[in-house]
Amino acid sequence: MSVRHGIPDKRLDMVPRKLGFRFSLISYNILSQTLLNNHSHLYTNCNPKDLEWPGRGHRIISELLHDRADIICLQEVESEHLQSLYRPRLARYGYECLYKKKTGYKIDGCAIFYRSKLFRVLECKGVEFNRTDVSQILNRDNVGIIAVLKPKVQTRSKSSQLVIANTHLIFNPKRCDIKLAQLELFLSELNQISLIDHEHIGAKCCHHPTILCGDLNSAPDSGVSKFIINPTAFRDGVEDRNERLVVSDEDRCIEDSPRNDDVTEKIPVDAPNHSFMFKSVYPTQNKEGTPYVSTFSNCIVDYIFYTPKLRLESYRELLTVDELREIGPIPNSEFPSDHLTLEAKFTLE
Repeated sequence: MSVRHGIPDKRLDMVPRKLGFRFSLISYNILSQTLLNNHSHLYTNCNPKDLEWPGRGHRIISELLHDRADIICLQEVESEHLQSLYRPRLARYGYECLYKKKTGYKIDGCAIFYRSKLFRVLECKGVEFNRTDVSQILNRDNVGIIAVLKPKVQTRSKSSQLVIANTHLIFNPKRCDIKLAQLELFLSELNQISLIDHEHIGAKCCHHPTILCGDLNSAPDSGVSKFIINPTAFRDGVEDRNERLVVSDEDRCIEDSPRNDDVTEKIPVDAPNHSFMFKSVYPTQNKEGTPYVSTFSNCIVDYIFYTPKLRLESYRELLTVDELREIGPIPNSEFPSDHLTLEAKFTLE
């Protein structure tokens, strides 16, 4: 039985293939096994067999191969498991891997797998967020990875490059200031890589088609999400930026580095800015007003954002908060992580 077989794609207005290059992308926090083991108290309501390795790892592989997405962005990928499981198993299906491990003594990181028959890599950059030389609050070992991909197949798309950015921000609900600092650093690096050459700077859209995805550990109404979607409104609305992510008692998010947990620093009024025109793939609630979730919380914390020159065709629907509660604790036999898989299909126009 295939994983998540009962969750359909939400299809939008489809476009003829001849008008552009189509591809699909997954973003998925697969839950580091070491973090799971070190925080076993968070999973006491799960079936112990569903938490064991390597069985859970093989179910993750099945989940990743369910729809054979062209690009797979993963968070919490342990470097040891990358070499022993993910890289060799996915290589059998034509995927190559780009990886950035967290700094310090952390054992996991962010990975981008791509179909080598479909893309070639023009550039790849790992971004480290432990940068106290830039800011004293940038003292965590989180990372991101950015890849510039070029389709190998012949296409009528006007854009010849695709930029993929994958990251995992800190969890700590008290530290929106650190999340925003990490995001600002990441978007600054992303801007340099995705910016079209200076001859096109005056154009309406001066970036190559770009996708930003990952586990941002931030609610849709958070400063982090608002900043990505509308940086101007974020700058103008100097509200309480020291927000808290609303999570339930069953929340499965884990703080990697609990330094300065009790300190909450205000975000300066001259908040950062960016020139991307991001849209979010996922709505925050269904037609009845029930919130969607991507983990055991009251909201979405994982995202896929995209810029102009990319047309969203369809996406895999998330579960509502009520539906996930009915399913019960995850990981389980059908859901191998404590996060849900995000998947979207695009046309590069």
